[in-house]
Amino acid sequence: MERCEFRNLEFLMKGAHTSSCGQISEPHNHPRHCDASKLMRGQLFFRKNISSCVFAMLCSLVCGLSVSNLLEPLVFTNASDTPRKSLYRYIQTLVHVIKWHLSDLCDADSPARKSLDKVRKMHDVVAEVMTKQKTDKKVYLSQYDMSLVQSGFVAAIIIHPQDFGIQPNVNDLDDYVYLWRFIGTHLGITDQNNICLNGYLETYTICEQIKNKVLLQALKHPPDDFDFMAKAFTDGLNILHKVRLYTPEAVINFMYDVFGQNRERQSIANELRIMTFKFLVKLKLYVPGFQILMNKLVMLVYNLVTNNYQEKQKQS
Repeated sequence: MERCEFRNLEFLMKGAHTSSCGQISEPHNHPRHCDASKLMRGQLFFRKNISSCVFAMLCSLVCGLSVSNLLEPLVFTNASDTPRKSLYRYIQTLVHVIKWHLSDLCDADSPARKSLDKVRKMHDVVAEVMTKQKTDKKVYLSQYDMSLVQSGFVAAIIIHPQDFGIQPNVNDLDDYVYLWRFIGTHLGITDQNNICLNGYLETYTICEQIKNKVLLQALKHPPDDFDFMAKAFTDGLNILHKVRLYTPEAVINFMYDVFGQNRERQSIANELRIMTFKFLVKLKLYVPGFQILMNKLVMLVYNLVTNNYQEKQKQS
């Protein structure tokens, strides 16, 4: 797709009737226009801000469950409808996301590329099974749906970096957008629906439109399973912390503050949680070394999970 027009949300919605399945049959070693050094800079940006990026993705996921197109496949798979199942599912997702930032994406045999291929195939299987079992002729995990999924990983970071403890730098953010252009392509997103195709400015504009016209509208009228699935996710996270640090209400209203939206006052416990999120963000921004410490905690979880998986593989 040639860069011939400034795309917007309406443009992306054209992909609602196009499946994301089977978009890549044989991934290329070096995709067209691949800038290896820019990919590496995007990966470095993530690693330097990994705890902030993971927290932004966590908040985006809780809010994103209010979008029916994104919630329906999760409900269908029954893989995240209890706290423990949800914790397992999303730790595995986190492991995949971190892998995408640790090795050479231009090498088809690297752990990052193998992970991308595996995730794409899992999406394909879910979409195919849903299409076979449902009779409404709807396109599940469509190209438009994948645009929304992609925004869940990048939008909060691109639009509100400082609110998540990231020092804003347009060049760094443009590198990160370029990285997710590559990741999106290898997850089966076409150029038409890859929100990161044309650099930082277009991606920023599209993410703002998704926030205002899709996410905030969905949060006003979430689907029936939203409360149940969001609570399963936050309760699963709390298993890690041994305290009830997260609730859907705390996360959503923290995001309302980030977005500059009016909101209702929450319970004392949830207001304290929101204050805690903001305090941790300030520590990352203004206390030298705190971001590094939090990054190491995230990587500790990643290493524990991957080492445990490798041990099980050896024993089987």
